[in-house]
Amino acid sequence: MTNEIDVRTMINSFKERLDAGEPVPTVEFLDLKYFWKRWNQVRQGPGVGIGMGAFGEDNPFYKLGDKAPVVWFRCGFLAFLHGQGILKEWQHGEELDEAVFRVAATISFEAIVSDDGHRLEIERFVQRIREEYGASNPSKPR
Repeated sequence: MTNEIDVRTMINSFKERLDAGEPVPTVEFLDLKYFWKRWNQVRQGPGVGIGMGAFGEDNPFYKLGDKAPVVWFRCGFLAFLHGQGILKEWQHGEELDEAVFRVAATISFEAIVSDDGHRLEIERFVQRIREEYGASNPSKPR
């Protein structure tokens, strides 16, 4: 129970910082990749309730500590894009290309907000992935 309270406190603190206008911090792409993997393992389990206990011993919130809320936020953004089919170009079976994680871990959300500030310009995010993918795979067409 103590761990659950700590996670809730971490998430609430992160939310308060965002509400105060702080930008979403960058994270290590390997942390994001790890969280994504664990998130999807839990979601695919039969009859699994999504909660802290669903992660078992390898709980990313506990493993990543103070970084977890930001990684969780960025992972949620990826989950949204994945659910919309936007990441199919970089999906290989169940895996996403490393370029997706590199961009999702570091992109400034301010850079993908529309000029009027009312919506996300997902194409800006997609373009950054294409640039990263091309840079990391010079023999692949862009």
